[in-house]
Amino acid sequence: MSILTIRDHKIMVKSGKLIAISLLILAFGLLSPRANAQVLYGSIVGTVTDPTGATIPRAAVKATNPQTGESRDVVSDEERRFTIGNVLPGIYELHVSAAGFRAVTTTNVSATINTVTRVDIQMQVGPQSQEVTVTGAASELQTDKTDTHVELGSHEIGKLPLPN
Repeated sequence: MSILTIRDHKIMVKSGKLIAISLLILAFGLLSPRANAQVLYGSIVGTVTDPTGATIPRAAVKATNPQTGESRDVVSDEERRFTIGNVLPGIYELHVSAAGFRAVTTTNVSATINTVTRVDIQMQVGPQSQEVTVTGAASELQTDKTDTHVELGSHEIGKLPLPN
């Protein structure tokens, strides 16, 4: 038979409280919704095809932001897809070229934070020295990501109600 002293009893009570608090913190951590980090970049993706819809692999795609001078170069893959990831928000020009096709320039491609902007390019057969410029691209339905976002300006944030 063991005899517990008051000191041993206090240690056991403190240990029990510590375990209970640790379990409570763990339970809140597991049950709470996950917070997603704010993404400060966007992406531009698309496909490069010929007039019949056939693939044009290894087409050179260059995205340039005329306001900042930033440019990114990529090459379309064997499935005609290209991805320009982690671009800063802004308006871009896409210049696409491939051997045996006319170069195509698409302007007003808008990249915003945490979105994927799709731009599909159809190239025409012709010498490589010719260039086609397309302006005023319309917004398309975003099918590459399932999330939505809203950008609030300082005017909208200023109108938010304040807590009491």
